[in-house]
Amino acid sequence: MMVNVSVYVDVQKKIADQLDSYVREMQREIRNYYMMKEVALQYSSFAFLKDVYDQYYSKCEFEWDTVQTALWSAIAPIVVRYVNGGNAAKNLNYDENEELGLRIIAVGGYSLSRGLTLEGLSTSYFYRNTKMYDTLMQMGRWFGYRPHYEDLCQVWINQDAVDWYSYISEASDELKREVRRMCKSRKPRRRLIFRCTCWVNG
Repeated sequence: MMVNVSVYVDVQKKIADQLDSYVREMQREIRNYYMMKEVALQYSSFAFLKDVYDQYYSKCEFEWDTVQTALWSAIAPIVVRYVNGGNAAKNLNYDENEELGLRIIAVGGYSLSRGLTLEGLSTSYFYRNTKMYDTLMQMGRWFGYRPHYEDLCQVWINQDAVDWYSYISEASDELKREVRRMCKSRKPRRRLIFRCTCWVNG
């Protein structure tokens, strides 16, 4: 999971600390009660997960009892890591976790927006806005899709971000169509460069 809500380091660290506390409390409850079918549902972590299961997954091939008994092995490896600048390689040590994979909630800013890849990323919580095309497109590289995992991918963004990403998606598609048209009509390259410049500059 990726959490990218601020460029400010202090804010990122506070969010990482809060998430870490939440995850540790959930892990504690699940570790202590996941084998106690009825008793477990008295605790907030199980009640929340059971509600999610009932709402979205009740028709899947696994009954809740089966899911509940698998919760500890699923949630135990999850870690919250603050990822920014120089500590990215240290906190995203995929090589050391190659056998079982790294289950991580990565909290950061610029590093998560520009060039850093989170392997197996399935959920992004994103609260950053900009109107610059190149920055938007950089920040919008959330997922490297793998076959049979597309239904697990989720992006949580506000309406302003939805509107801007819709706009640049349409603009990008229009530019591609224009390039194809120019290639077919054999128009001079200077005209293509002019069109690209106009598109980039809005």
